[in-house]
Amino acid sequence: MKSLMLLLLLTLSLSAADKGLWVVRHALMEESGAFQIAEFAHKNKISDIYVQVRALGEVYYPATGNLIKRLDSNSLERLIKEAHAKNIRVHAWINSAFVWSGSGRPNDKNHIFNKSRQSVFDRAGQLEPGFYIYPGDSANISEIKQVIKDMVRHYGVDGIHLDYFRYPFGRLPLSIKSRTEYMAEYHLDPARALDEATPEPLRALIKKSYREFLKTKLTEMLAGISAYVKQLDPHMELSLAVKPNPYLAEVRFSQPWEKWIREGLCDFVAVMNYDPLDAGFEAILKILDKKEYRNKVHIGIGVYNITAPQVRKRINQITVSNFAGYALFSYNYIRQHTKRFNTIHIYTN
Repeated sequence: MKSLMLLLLLTLSLSAADKGLWVVRHALMEESGAFQIAEFAHKNKISDIYVQVRALGEVYYPATGNLIKRLDSNSLERLIKEAHAKNIRVHAWINSAFVWSGSGRPNDKNHIFNKSRQSVFDRAGQLEPGFYIYPGDSANISEIKQVIKDMVRHYGVDGIHLDYFRYPFGRLPLSIKSRTEYMAEYHLDPARALDEATPEPLRALIKKSYREFLKTKLTEMLAGISAYVKQLDPHMELSLAVKPNPYLAEVRFSQPWEKWIREGLCDFVAVMNYDPLDAGFEAILKILDKKEYRNKVHIGIGVYNITAPQVRKRINQITVSNFAGYALFSYNYIRQHTKRFNTIHIYTN
């Protein structure tokens, strides 16, 4: 494992347009976390930090209003100050639709899971863990906008980064609110698409129509957030973490991120190209390298499921490509698997 970390740190010094690092929220909870994150990024020539400030319907900074606070310290403020002093950009990483996990409900009545229970999708037939919320839910949108406002006006971040901006993988995601709004428009309950008593031609028609409805709602949510971000600061960057294959992203997760880029609803995307097999990783690079928008694509590299030679090879492939840069997932994993944290600059200069 030590060889993995040393080779990883060696390759970070290579030049790419942008070198990003995802920082999962737990790192902010350490006493000296802010300093260590900024110092690590500086020594390894990281240009952009994506720090998680909202996850599972909770925020990790001393927010005001009804936002549920998991962390009430000034770690985030210290991190941004330290990073900016080292000319490192900071993006506020916000989990959007994935609002809760676990078997029980959140205890706080103001948690979005409890406030908007009718918008939370039924997990029956869902093929991944956790609870997702319908993007047409106004309370969730309001919370996201409040976090964005805090980040832009009070914390001075350089970008807003949306994650889990999609639907869960599995059968048709159904909630009371999504069904109600679809019925108001089409006069059919989308749940009929799952009812074997419904004739097959009608089932297929409803499935197709409902999925288009869901994509439209997600796009409308992004358009609203994008306009809000630019209203607060016209120069603020808005990015999204997305599924790597654009076709499968749209078909399986109703996440038409190619359309979003083309329509200018975001400034760039970070594709989560975490396939442990080189063939799978390279297949995504080939698909995206043929696209006219590749200069708005950052390639996400998962360092947790590949070997040291693979890490180095992938960074090299991206460095010599036409992509905007890369981002490593995650700082937390690297910290947990190296005993040379205080001397890593030896391997990167």
